[in-house]
Amino acid sequence: MKKLAKTTSSDIQFTSQKSQDSTIVELTLKNENKLAEEANQRISIKDAVTQCVKRYFNDLGEQDASDLYQMVLNEVEPALLKSVMEHTKGNQSRSSEILGLNRGTLRKKLKQHRLD
Repeated sequence: MKKLAKTTSSDIQFTSQKSQDSTIVELTLKNENKLAEEANQRISIKDAVTQCVKRYFNDLGEQDASDLYQMVLNEVEPALLKSVMEHTKGNQSRSSEILGLNRGTLRKKLKQHRLD
């Protein structure tokens, strides 16, 4: 596996690796509370993603990126689902309300990401 780009700060990491037939992107927001304390402010999810994507492109340099939208969704969606399910202690009805999804859609997504 060829490593394309890796951007790291103490709290945000965006890694991309390319294999023969797929690209793996890892978006990690580590210890958001620590980040907020250090910056003496809260960072929004939007700002965190923006920072990660900008660093990703910066680290790519002249290399081409492809399928970034799908790669980010594949990383963010399971983390979102897992966090909401933990918050609701596994209550799918409550989780679907919080997410604004139909309960059947939530079950499908949980299964798709092997979170069931």
